[in-house]
Amino acid sequence: MPAEEKYFKILTTIDIPSETKLWIRSYLFGLVLLAGAFFYIPLSRGGYDIYTMNKALGDVGIFLIGLSFALSGICYFWNFADTKFVYRKHLGLTGFVFGAMHGLISLFLIPERFSFPSYYLAKVNILPFVFGLTAIVIFTGMALISNKYAVHELGGKLWRHLLRVGYIAMFFILLHFGLMKFQYWFPWATGGFKTLPSLSLIAAIIIVIVLLLRVALEVSVRRKKVV
Repeated sequence: MPAEEKYFKILTTIDIPSETKLWIRSYLFGLVLLAGAFFYIPLSRGGYDIYTMNKALGDVGIFLIGLSFALSGICYFWNFADTKFVYRKHLGLTGFVFGAMHGLISLFLIPERFSFPSYYLAKVNILPFVFGLTAIVIFTGMALISNKYAVHELGGKLWRHLLRVGYIAMFFILLHFGLMKFQYWFPWATGGFKTLPSLSLIAAIIIVIVLLLRVALEVSVRRKKVV
């Protein structure tokens, strides 16, 4: 079954909660994950401060956005998550809010650690900053068109194509994480996994899974078109 037909069938056969319930449940889910991240990060890296809280916001934001993207592939290949398909927009926008808060805190509320703009323009930090900023710009554009008015003005086909640019943003976030955190991930992996993995490493793995799932979905859809 083509992807669009499968998604249409899902939306026409499940009991969709009200818009308010979708938002409430998405934000509650995000807050639960955030609470878990607040508890997890000190266990993996030690210490608890505003940097820890800010890191949790960024990592959980990426997880929510990644889950939003992943639902398309998950619901296409498996049926167990069909009832969650309608949460794509709400989870994605909740993740965007968390990610935007992470960005604002990093820029303006932790000057002793991330002085703006000198820290971000330093040779070692400029590429991670550019990748992260580019991803935020793309996600902002997606957030702005995540409404029925944009669908009407752009047309469904163009609207879907524009939203898929988000996968490029996910790749940029992977580069952002990798350039900033690889120096910590590698010693952890080669040191015998003696502590819990960094939440940023878990987030990076999730991004890789999301991207691979999208590739698998595209391959499956193209093969069925050929047949």
